[in-house]
Amino acid sequence: MAGHHAASIGTLGVTTSDDSVSTGLTTPDVVTFLSNVAGLAREGVTHVAFEASSHGLSQYRTEGLKVIAAAFTNLSRDHLDYHGDMAAYMTAKLRLFSEVLDPDGTAVVWADDPQAARVVDLAHARRQRLITVGERGGALRLVSRDPTLLGQGLVIEAIHTQTLVELEREFEARGSDVRVIPTARAARLTMDREGIRRLAAETLGLPTSPYRFVDTLEDYRAAVAEIGVPCVVKPVMSSSGKGQSLVRSDADIDKAWDYA
Repeated sequence: MAGHHAASIGTLGVTTSDDSVSTGLTTPDVVTFLSNVAGLAREGVTHVAFEASSHGLSQYRTEGLKVIAAAFTNLSRDHLDYHGDMAAYMTAKLRLFSEVLDPDGTAVVWADDPQAARVVDLAHARRQRLITVGERGGALRLVSRDPTLLGQGLVIEAIHTQTLVELEREFEARGSDVRVIPTARAARLTMDREGIRRLAAETLGLPTSPYRFVDTLEDYRAAVAEIGVPCVVKPVMSSSGKGQSLVRSDADIDKAWDYA
């Protein structure tokens, strides 16, 4: 955790920048867990990342701390000897977001898992900040991955540029060396078609082609009827021309909406 004296608790034990001690469990019992955290605090550690196992969640081993961020990665056929079935297994995992994560916390969700929607709905219901990642991610999109002998190479596209702006502010507030290059604001401005168009046409008064911004299919169809065809349909936020198409006839209208 850049800029913080941090530690982790999980399968590898209690790990700091200087040492690692095995606990024998991914999530220790609640007494050991809180004792470990208290010991880390005495050593000056201010931030801890811990693995919240489904066993630990169902046995309330992770209670007593303010958890400001939690992540859901997947639900696979595992630990059924303990939980009994997939429904009970998922219920245990959901406790991380329904009870453990602070109401003002951030839920990070791997959007490609079939169960991701349940976590997203829960985060919305509790009004938690939501960050989705993966091939279907809204904040960070996985473009490609290349397994190597030393790990894997990832190509990641940052689509939700407002998240970058917020992260950059957090980095600056805590004096972190992490930087968004050139700046998060520059990334947001150059990927925000609505911002660019409104700046040119409405603020600077430059001549532009007719345009409309819409949020619903009904408003979109009305806009196409008003502007006429041919016309170009684009998503407000995009990269590398993705989601853009040319509407030449009525048959293309709904297809262009779906693609955008």
